[in-house]
Amino acid sequence: PIMPGSRSLSLSLILFLFFPSLSLAFVSSTLRLSHHTVAPRSLSTRNSFRHEQHVGRNSNFELRMGLLDDLRAKNAEMLAVREEKDLIGKKYGVKNLQAFPCQILNTDWKLEKLAGMLTENGVLGMEKVISEETAAELLAHINAESDKAKAAVTAGEESFDDRFGGVNCRGSGTFGLRQDQWLLMSDPIVRKATEEAISNMRPLLEATVGTGALIHELSCLVADPGAPRQCIHADTIHLPCKQYPVSMEPLYTFFIAVQDVADNMGHTTFLPRTQTLDAHNLWNLGQKQKENMIASL
Repeated sequence: PIMPGSRSLSLSLILFLFFPSLSLAFVSSTLRLSHHTVAPRSLSTRNSFRHEQHVGRNSNFELRMGLLDDLRAKNAEMLAVREEKDLIGKKYGVKNLQAFPCQILNTDWKLEKLAGMLTENGVLGMEKVISEETAAELLAHINAESDKAKAAVTAGEESFDDRFGGVNCRGSGTFGLRQDQWLLMSDPIVRKATEEAISNMRPLLEATVGTGALIHELSCLVADPGAPRQCIHADTIHLPCKQYPVSMEPLYTFFIAVQDVADNMGHTTFLPRTQTLDAHNLWNLGQKQKENMIASL
């Protein structure tokens, strides 16, 4: 169980480069289990996007949906506990995500090696992509904006979707204990942190997405004490597919922790090499196939 502690926050930055004339070779939508967030000021990259609509119509509808949400949350929590206890690391164990200092990106052969690791594994760790000072400033800003955003939505001054995105295992209530909160690039500290991270990772970004990449989404993931565990999931389906015949290659998400993450605050577990079409097809067959896949990695 998640023990009481400080809220856990990380900056989620999604960049992509869209080639309208090329078909999609792969999208690195790595499966992951998120207790709360990633390692201190580290970076994990995988192609990912999220979409989930917030619904509200009337009090009776909201009550029914609230009860169903509570039931789904309890079932998801039980499944997450089973995944962690009986399935994850069953064959090879669980290892810390190896993280590399940004300085080595300035050495050509090391850069080529890391870019290859990202392509093959679908996940990569980088150390201190933003400074401790910037992380502290950003943390204070996010906490303040979180209170403002919740107050504005509660007062009916802004819609939920204008300030928050969908997130797995939010918990009970409008905001629950886990939020995906939009950030504005126009805020000085947000721009500062983003520019700092991009500058420190520039060689890797140029090698993987090129100089014409766009920022698709900018948000912070907030997990308050007691937030429910998340089951293994991918943030996006493998593209293109029958429902969405579009190419979006390459697409990477960067999770940047803005404070040290203690064990009682929870961590994120990534399943390497699950960004492939074969892995996603296997994942979509059924629960038994999912469990066998998790246990085999």
